[in-house]
Amino acid sequence: MVQRMIQEEKRQLRDLQMDCLDEWVTHYRSFSGEGQCAAYIPALEKANPFDLGICIIGPGGTVIKSGDWHVSFTL
Repeated sequence: MVQRMIQEEKRQLRDLQMDCLDEWVTHYRSFSGEGQCAAYIPALEKANPFDLGICIIGPGGTVIKSGDWHVSFTL
């Protein structure tokens, strides 16, 4: 019984985190068109400036992700 309550609480927390992360990505995606990718760096020149994604892995292995998290990127 207690174990089930703990699992449900963890699920609710994860759902809340996902909702917050989705809101963050939605809000900040609108700013992505204001800048430009560096044209003097070939990999960045090819990058889509509208890609915005995030993936967070917590210490317990919990994964939350939003946006274009699956898109490869360069630094």
